[in-house]
Amino acid sequence: MRARVVGTVMLAVTLLATACGDTSTTGSVDEPATTTDSAAEPAPSTSAAPEEPAATTGAEASGDATTSTEAPAESVDPDEAAAAGDGAGAVPADAGMLLASATTDLDGRSVRGEATIEFAPGLAFSTSFESDADGDLAAVIEVPPGMDLDFPAGAEAEMRYVDGVAYVRPPATEETLSELGVDEAWFVPGPIGDPLMAPMQSAGGVMCIFPQAIDEPFEDCDPLGDTATFVDASREAEIVGREDVRGVETTRVRFLVSLLDLAGEAMGMEPEADDGEVGAFDDTASDPFAEGLDQIFGFLDADFEVEVWIDDESLIRRLSFDLASMFASLAGGDAGPEIPSSLINIEFYDYDADISVEAPPPDAIVEEDLLEGDDYYDDEDYDDDY
Repeated sequence: MRARVVGTVMLAVTLLATACGDTSTTGSVDEPATTTDSAAEPAPSTSAAPEEPAATTGAEASGDATTSTEAPAESVDPDEAAAAGDGAGAVPADAGMLLASATTDLDGRSVRGEATIEFAPGLAFSTSFESDADGDLAAVIEVPPGMDLDFPAGAEAEMRYVDGVAYVRPPATEETLSELGVDEAWFVPGPIGDPLMAPMQSAGGVMCIFPQAIDEPFEDCDPLGDTATFVDASREAEIVGREDVRGVETTRVRFLVSLLDLAGEAMGMEPEADDGEVGAFDDTASDPFAEGLDQIFGFLDADFEVEVWIDDESLIRRLSFDLASMFASLAGGDAGPEIPSSLINIEFYDYDADISVEAPPPDAIVEEDLLEGDDYYDDEDYDDDY
């Protein structure tokens, strides 16, 4: 799981570079909206119907994701929170304890979720996903209109991770499906070729449910577990207040994450002392290989802001962060306003629902190269031409 975090950072660089062509949205972290808007998008059709309220908050799971223009909520002083009482709706007094409680009981839990990433106004992607108790996952990715010339009205793709095998169903035209003689076409991506990049490419953290994974699938995908990784690496946590997420009362917590420490955890490095003063790449780290790496990876010694919403049962209901905040911290100085906002929102619901993710039918699985273009051939044609 830790290796996914490095993949997230590396993929984020590519994602933000793609978005830099439109700088109309800039700078500071946009807060996700917290008012109920519309019914949720249906989850992938691999399981039973949702068991929780369908009303959504914040960025919707459609291609028209939005970000709030409201001013950031004021943080709640822990002493004032404690004085408010212990009744229903009271704000927990300790942000650190609340975060710790949210990551202790995630194994073996099924969950559904919706995610959006907005690069700029009018340029957004959305995904709905669900994971069963065995950790198998299905994710349906919406390709918005105008993003692909072959699908001017938009399209959808799907990924499944079942028993350690990744399956991808990319957008396909009716002509392609007719050529292949199938109603839907899946492929199993080939192995990762570069062993040095495998730890990063094989698991893209929370990014594994977004469209980039269609072209470069990962070997594993665990959005809930990777969200917990961010929470485990949190520092300077503070409680913002109480908010509603999909009809569930939650506590909103804001914290900082160090890219340097996340990368260190991804590589299995841990500091000898947990006093908050020494990072995983410091020369005092227990792993000898870590000595001096702070000089090489020192540019990652920067924090970015992350927020989570946790309900009264210590379940994570939403994760939100802005890639602009991440790269502004790397660039330093006044670079923030010059970096286009790329807001990521991931919401979780239907915990412990009856979900079962199955592999695609064998007759729907084709060779990957047959889905890479319009020219289809068999081995005999290939030999004749070359």
